[in-house]
Amino acid sequence: VHAREAVRADTAWARADLGALGLGAYVCVVDSGVDLAHPSFRDATGGTRVAFLLDLEAEPRGVHADLERGGGAVWSAADLDVAMRAGEPIPADTFGHGTAIASAAAGDDAGLGEPGPGAGAGMAPEARLLVVRALREGALGFEDADVVRGVDFCLDASPAPARTVVVLALGGHDGAHDGTEPLEEALAAHAARGRIVVVAAGNDGGRALHAAGRAAGASARLDL
Repeated sequence: VHAREAVRADTAWARADLGALGLGAYVCVVDSGVDLAHPSFRDATGGTRVAFLLDLEAEPRGVHADLERGGGAVWSAADLDVAMRAGEPIPADTFGHGTAIASAAAGDDAGLGEPGPGAGAGMAPEARLLVVRALREGALGFEDADVVRGVDFCLDASPAPARTVVVLALGGHDGAHDGTEPLEEALAAHAARGRIVVVAAGNDGGRALHAAGRAAGASARLDL
């Protein structure tokens, strides 16, 4: 609620002509997965709001072979609904970060059959979701190749790539941060095609995490 107020989302929602609730759009979350049973990710009929899900740690299911060429198991909304109704195993979010990010971006806590958005809804509660479970068990972070695969998947699987926003609430301090890393180049290539990729600015504020110096013929000390 406070985040919506800070960015004046409610003001945008009041403008029906803007389509700011996200109807017809897709939000792709490349993260630790999503709690698919959470009511924020169910529609008014109880069905999932996740159009497609890619689990990078699982073997391809062979059901959506065209979307599994890069590896991982792909589930459609229909697949997930059938599995949930039958009580069968589905990809989970054991870390919880992806669930939080997806909720902030496109969650809707309105009850089943109730008009939305709910009081604690995210920024685009009428958008559909594309989910990539990219955090591997026991890993300390996300592999660059998995992030690229996830972004590629979302834009391939989305029924409306031009109306799809990719959310990367992740990052690290490796590399030069000058646009020359393979991950940076891959994301820039999507942006150059007009695709929307939103990347987290980080949680470190003004900390001097990168520094450089030159020592010629003498020792030098660099304090951070």
